[in-house]
Amino acid sequence: MFFIPLKYPFCFFWQMLISSNKFAESLNALMGQSATLFLVDRNEFSKIGDNPEYPVANIAAEKTTFEKSFEGLLFLITKGSRPEDISIVRQIFYPEAYIGEEIDFENIDIDALPDDFDFDKQPLYFNDPATVAEIADLLSAIEPGNIIALFDHTELNEHDIEPGQVWTDDEREGATFNAQHMATELLALKAIYEKAKEQGAYIVSLVD
Repeated sequence: MFFIPLKYPFCFFWQMLISSNKFAESLNALMGQSATLFLVDRNEFSKIGDNPEYPVANIAAEKTTFEKSFEGLLFLITKGSRPEDISIVRQIFYPEAYIGEEIDFENIDIDALPDDFDFDKQPLYFNDPATVAEIADLLSAIEPGNIIALFDHTELNEHDIEPGQVWTDDEREGATFNAQHMATELLALKAIYEKAKEQGAYIVSLVD
């Protein structure tokens, strides 16, 4: 696989789904500030059954949390990916497989929902070992230097990438939401996916 800059960055799936201001406002309220990836052994994963509320943290061998940074990291990885890899890149934090009932945001009628509709209730999203291996292989081709080269704080702020207008070119010690921060987060991402691949494990993703 190759990791090459695209002239026109591909933005995330919810940006393609937004078709009205009301929908955008509702969806923006749901967008998470952090993403936690849980590495779950095959045998332990079977304990979940069909229960999306199963306490995954209790059976995870380890976890990695990307606090307010994962949307920026995903944007940069997407920006540097080939068009044919976009689908698998999206699944790094937003797996397609899930347990439970998914809210169909594409076709939902916001006006028809009851006032007490629970937007926080969500399925349990996961990547199976085969998908984990595919993602790990893709990430293995990306180095911190690639992320640093792709990082443009102005672009991230113009696209209003979560958590908002915080992206900076300030590289002083202790500064965050800069190129070095994203490069460090890439290493953490690569590590958990590579370990899951080696163990033939699942990755459960929780965005909140």
